[in-house]
Amino acid sequence: MANEQLPNFVRRDGNSILFDGNGELQYYIPENYFSGRNAIIEGSYVRLFGSFTYRIVSTTGSLGQLKVFNWPTAFLCRPTHITKEKDMKLEPNVPEGNYRILGFENGDQLVTNIFTPQDIDNTQDLLSLHIMTGKIPPTISYYDLYMYPYDSIALNGSRFEVHSQMMGLIYSKICRDPDDISQPFRLSSALDKDPKSFIPMSIKEVPKYISPYAAITSENIDEGIVSSVVMTDNIEEGKSEHRYSPLEKVLTM
Repeated sequence: MANEQLPNFVRRDGNSILFDGNGELQYYIPENYFSGRNAIIEGSYVRLFGSFTYRIVSTTGSLGQLKVFNWPTAFLCRPTHITKEKDMKLEPNVPEGNYRILGFENGDQLVTNIFTPQDIDNTQDLLSLHIMTGKIPPTISYYDLYMYPYDSIALNGSRFEVHSQMMGLIYSKICRDPDDISQPFRLSSALDKDPKSFIPMSIKEVPKYISPYAAITSENIDEGIVSSVVMTDNIEEGKSEHRYSPLEKVLTM
């Protein structure tokens, strides 16, 4: 961020980035961020992980365009106030969610210090947030997701020895069809209409929708057994086109 051109509604003050506009700039932080390391209140400051959405609300209350805050590392900010909202819809096609709204008025610190310490744990936090728990902000385009881990690790002074196609494959598994969660989003007609309409899922939950064998050999054995039985019933009733592998027949029949 230090070398990027700043938008016209902010200004630089030393190492800080301040809101420099009318009305109020609002960060929309999913409530579940506060149950882990992704959002921590530290006195008058808030430590955030930079993967969320924001917009400017005018003095008359009209809502500006919703934008993505894409700076996937940890940083401090200092809002004027924090409010909680339940069952809030950020956009018509985005599912309702619980958020804490961080409000910033003119002169408030959107970023307290742009020179954040480099720590590889920040990238681990991103992978945990997006992939292990499926807590992906609902306004990020599916086409941009795979770059987040690479941006994060670069900001923290390292690099992946993993090709971007492999990262894209992982995201293709955890992003599901909003009309049929058993199908990946990449195969959904919803992708052509809105690349932000996917349903995110923890990588731990994905095996339940792949095959009976994948379900029964997944991390959560109890849920896996139930899922494999349900999936087997669907196959026998002709509700699924899945074909058994020899090992699946041994384990699930």
